[in-house]
Amino acid sequence: MVESRSLRPFAVLALLALATGSWAWFDGLRDPAWINNDVRQHVAWMQDFDGAGRFASDPLSEYARAYQPAGWIASYRALAPVVPPLVLSRFLPLVLLVALAVLLGRWAHAHAGAPGAVAAGLLLLLSPAVLTRTAGALPRGFAFPLLAALIWQLQQRSGPGAAVCLVLAALFHPPAFLLGALASALCAVGPGLRLEPHARGVLAGLALGAALLLAEQADDESPAIGPLVTRAEMEGRPEFTAEGRYQVLPTPSLPGLLLQQASQGVPRLPAIPGLPVRTELLAALVLVAGFASGCARARLPLPREWWALLASSITCFIAADLVLMRLFLPSRYVEYAVPLLVAAAGGVAIGRFLDALLPGTPRRLAASLLLAVAVAGVGSSKNSGLTDYGANRDLHAFLASRPLGTLVAAPPLLADEIPTFAGQPVFVNHEHAHPFFREHWALVERRTRAFFEAYYAADLADVSAFCRRHGVDLFVVDLALFDRAELEAGRAYFAPFGAWLRELARERSRFALAAPAAAPLFARGPLRVYSCAGPDFLASGR
Repeated sequence: MVESRSLRPFAVLALLALATGSWAWFDGLRDPAWINNDVRQHVAWMQDFDGAGRFASDPLSEYARAYQPAGWIASYRALAPVVPPLVLSRFLPLVLLVALAVLLGRWAHAHAGAPGAVAAGLLLLLSPAVLTRTAGALPRGFAFPLLAALIWQLQQRSGPGAAVCLVLAALFHPPAFLLGALASALCAVGPGLRLEPHARGVLAGLALGAALLLAEQADDESPAIGPLVTRAEMEGRPEFTAEGRYQVLPTPSLPGLLLQQASQGVPRLPAIPGLPVRTELLAALVLVAGFASGCARARLPLPREWWALLASSITCFIAADLVLMRLFLPSRYVEYAVPLLVAAAGGVAIGRFLDALLPGTPRRLAASLLLAVAVAGVGSSKNSGLTDYGANRDLHAFLASRPLGTLVAAPPLLADEIPTFAGQPVFVNHEHAHPFFREHWALVERRTRAFFEAYYAADLADVSAFCRRHGVDLFVVDLALFDRAELEAGRAYFAPFGAWLRELARERSRFALAAPAAAPLFARGPLRVYSCAGPDFLASGR
């Protein structure tokens, strides 16, 4: 009976997590068109696990495969015969969310019992940012539960358990391994620099995880992708700024990032008029202060494992900034640690407050209060991390009806959808336009300029030459992109292409594709699909 009661708060958390995830991702669970937008980048290429070879000679798919963690790929590949990858990416987040809520509850339970465990889990479950990062079951979706599991094992002084968590982190999310590795090392050393009893298991996990990462890095160094760019190469290039594809520079301020991510460990709250800071940040600071003051009043030490994770987060941020991009983005090391710590500390503070406010009160009352908060806050989580791509179902269906391996040239933002929903390779897209690797970026830049030169060509002969040169089978046109006002404003695409497209448009008195004579194979609204077959471009398919 005692064991049953001790497991009850975690069973409650599991049910709450399942209910929250089902509500937040309900549209994605019932409709394949609702997905996390990064599924298009990370998962779409995995459709080839069925052996059809639809992306066999596609350099964009090869790039997507090259930078994914080996363990994550292996898990999707192993399950592919039973659950297709795109389906798995919609349902697996529920499992990850349940694991995260239960594991974080374990953190808080040791310090504030069942109310603290449930409160900590609820704070995280109602955080839209956490739901967004878990949606899609991408590598980042594994970071939170793996770190939560590791800290719990360190609290239990379990060397083997910590070792397993470290190895899994190395296989599924390398930044989480680096975060966990330093935190584990700090916890393995006791007073007087003596090794703790569980240190042997931790050291084994560190060694094996590091070996796996080094082996994977050596295996993934593809000449076709090229080496990572250096900070010196990034300086002065707009593609690495907020106007570009992916903001890397300037590196965010560490204090500002810590405060920003602290607010991600609590639910979304209504703004308070006149308050100079976000309501979520104020709530996070109040909860953390309540946790710290509660420890001080009870003369309890602050949890060593939590401090170790915070110290690891700050240290990894600084190290990642010093060797920019070698350890990926510095901000990631704060984003995966601080929300967990704030939710855990907040849960303990709430649990202790309930015990102090209602001493001896049946736990059912405390549970009722927490559940009331959950019901009130769950509405803000609807569709967290999901985007609806159903508007182009008919286009996807048409393209999917063509032979597998049909190469499609389309405007990059529209092209992002085609591999995922039509199962066809594209000439260039936006999702894989990463400037981080020299050779890959050179390929993307060449293809992007070649595509837009054809898209805004004044003569169809230039479009025909483009298709023959690159082996393009179908050409997709969005008439809305011929708006000269947008082109003139430099907003047609991210830097540095926006300014280049403005100059290109100024040189062209007409756009041949804006009103071609041939009949399209597909037409709906501003969208047109033309065949590149035959001696002349825009053969109508007759």
